[in-house]
Parts: sequence; structure tokens; C-alpha cells
Amino acid sequence: MKNFNPRWWRRASAALLVVGFAFLGARTGRAEESAAPAGQFLLFSDLHLQINERAGAGFGEFGKDATRLLVQSAFQAARSQCQNPLFILVTGDFLDHGYPTNHQPRLLGEALGTVTKIVGWLTNDFPGVSVFPTLGNNDSLVHNQGQTPGFLRGFAECWQGLITNPGDRAAFVTSFAANGCYRATLPGLAGVQLLGLNLTFKANDPAGFSENPAWPEAPMAWAAKMLRGAQGSGEHFWLAYHVPPGRDFFKTNADGAFKGHWEDAPERNLVSLSVQPGVAATFCGHTHRDEFRVIFDQDQPAGFVHVIPSVSPVYFNHPAFQVCTVKKDGTITECSTYWLTNRLEDLAQAPDPAAGHWVKEYDFVHDYGLNAAGQPGRLDASGLEQVRQKLRADTNAQRLYLESFAVRGPVAARSGTGKTKNNLDLGNFSAYYPLFAITNAPGR
Repeated sequence: MKNFNPRWWRRASAALLVVGFAFLGARTGRAEESAAPAGQFLLFSDLHLQINERAGAGFGEFGKDATRLLVQSAFQAARSQCQNPLFILVTGDFLDHGYPTNHQPRLLGEALGTVTKIVGWLTNDFPGVSVFPTLGNNDSLVHNQGQTPGFLRGFAECWQGLITNPGDRAAFVTSFAANGCYRATLPGLAGVQLLGLNLTFKANDPAGFSENPAWPEAPMAWAAKMLRGAQGSGEHFWLAYHVPPGRDFFKTNADGAFKGHWEDAPERNLVSLSVQPGVAATFCGHTHRDEFRVIFDQDQPAGFVHVIPSVSPVYFNHPAFQVCTVKKDGTITECSTYWLTNRLEDLAQAPDPAAGHWVKEYDFVHDYGLNAAGQPGRLDASGLEQVRQKLRADTNAQRLYLESFAVRGPVAARSGTGKTKNNLDLGNFSAYYPLFAITNAPGR
């Protein structure tokens, strides 16, 4: 990080406070016509499609990654709930956890074959809709370390048909093939750009991204350059990458000892990126949970990170996706979570994707009472801070938080290794939730 020192590095007081539940937002204050309703968009994360799926796997089961029928069912259910999305975001981990970790040439074909399947289903279910991806730590030929140039180029070529704007498509292929990062205009919104960042490696692993010693400084510096270049343009930005900054709940115990996803230096950069002028929202995945993280600057809520729940049930969460309502200026006014209510064990022989029973779990703004005095609420940093404060003492809000964090997954479940707790409960709620800040300064 020695050479990465953008002008905004002085925001040393920024703090990230972690709290469960999905939530998104955008800044307001534009012309009235820009605040008119624009439509809806979809969020998916952590598909983890099994590469070598066993015969008769059906919808799969808890503790294992997603089968073909499960992923197809999620896409079809999303289409039924949002028939004409403005766009779709998918925040990484397309490949499953069982993917071989040794780098062999034959694996490139298998990996890109899996991506091609996903692209085909999205093309079929959402014709003409732009789908914007980011890469996850499992999306590599060397597990949790990074991608070869062939993988990046092959992924870009597989995916380019899902970028519907011709200019954005050409730029996507060139930029993504180089480093997995890209910039694109979000369809249907006025002056809102997406910066997709490739931060795909095990963030707290010193060996991470061994093929490129400049990682993760290079993507962060690229994003900072994009933001500096847009200063004064009136454009707003959404950031998207895979591993969120902040507390790793899998490693968090009731004693409150801090366990983070990132080492200090890259985490400070991520937190600082999210509070830059013009950045309205940040989207991540990785935890397989429905949550958000509020970022403070000078003791004021200045940004947030929305963590999208996963389709894969490998960590004993129910599969989920989200539908968000957005105004033309990028202000998000609702985020609804839909989940698969069937018990996965009972769907082992499910004949087709339609066998999945997906229903709405909750509407964030409505269920947390952010609509006040007849005025619609907003999903932004200030709104999230209201929810965070409510969670301090409101037992009904806490109950909803605990139930929805793992999308109503089994409370006592553990992963296949038995090493990590997979759901918040009253024992570790206070340790994980709000009261432990990650500052933009060395140490904890």
C-alpha cells in the first residue's frame, strides 16, 4: 500500500459499523424529474453452481452448493416477481467450493463451461437485460488466490452478451480481460455508473493473488482514478465487489474478539472508497447472509455496504434473491427478499425448476418502519443508521434481524467441517452487531 495514497486518504476517522440485514441506498437532491420512479432491479450473489453435480441431485441440500435446478429456479422465480428489471447485479462466486485448488490447464474449460451455463440461463430468462458481474474468491483456477489472464479473458468473452449497451460491452471486454474491473452505465437511471472491482482472493491470506503482487492496490487505485475523474460531473457511482470490509461473523464469538475479512491496509482503502463524494452505494456478497454495514465519517453515517444473501445453501441458509425499487436518480426506496421455502432435503428428486416455492420474506423499508408521516423511506446510510439504533432495544426488530440474517436458515446448523457457527443467535448478537467499530487507523 506504500504507493497508494489518494487525496481522500485523510479520512482517518471513518468507521464501519456492522449490522445484519440487507439494505441499499442512494443519495438524493437531484432535480424533481430525476426522482421519478424508474423501476426495479435484481440482486443475486454466491450462486456456487456445482461443476460435477451428481445424478438425481434435484435441488440439492443444506450444507452443499447449488445444483442446476436450484439456480434455474432462482432465476425463474426472480423473473416472475420482476418481469422487466432495469438491470441485474451478481456479486460473484459463480463456481462451487469443491472446485479443484491445483492449477491445471483442463480446469479452464470446466470453469468457463460453468460460466457459460449461467450466462445461457440468464439470457433465456431475462432477454435484453444487462447483467453486471463481479468475481468472487472461488472464481479462479487457484482457489482463493486469483485468475490467470486466460480465465479473465474467457470470462469476459462468455459474459459480454449480457452487457446490452454496445459501448459498455466493448469497454467491458477490454477492461475485464485486463484485470477483472470495469465501468458501466446503469440502464434506466440518470447519471449513475457502476464500478465493478476484482478483489477476488482470500482477503486475509498473505498469499492471496500471488500471480499479481500489486493486488489489491491496483483495482482500488483504478476505482479511485475513476472517481477523481468524475468529480464535478454530477455522476453518482455504485461500487460492486465480492468480499465486504468489516467483521467476519463466521469467526466472531460471543467474547467479541474482532475477526475481519481483510487486513488493515486494504480494509481502510475499501472503507475510504465507500465514503467518497459521488459514491452512493456499495454491493458485496461472500458471507451468504442478508446484512449491511454502515460507514461513518466524522461521526456521521456517510456510506454503507450491502451484503446480498446467497443462492447456495452451503452455509445452512435458505436460498434467496432480492428485488429493489429505485427512482431514476438512483434512490432506492425498497428492498424485498424472496426465499425458497421448500426444505431442500425434500426436493432431492425435484423434476424441474418450477418445483421451487419462492415467497417474499420481508420488505425492508416497510417492516422496519422507515416510512414516516406518509413519506416514503429511503435505503441510504441515514436510513440504515435509524435501523441500527432501533436494533439496540426494539425486541421485535431484533427478532426479525435474527430470523432473516441467514434467511431463516436452521439456527443451530454448522458447516460441513463443523468449525464455524453459521447463524447469529443471542449468544453472539451483541459481539457481532453494532458496537464494535472498524476504524480507518492502524490497530483495533
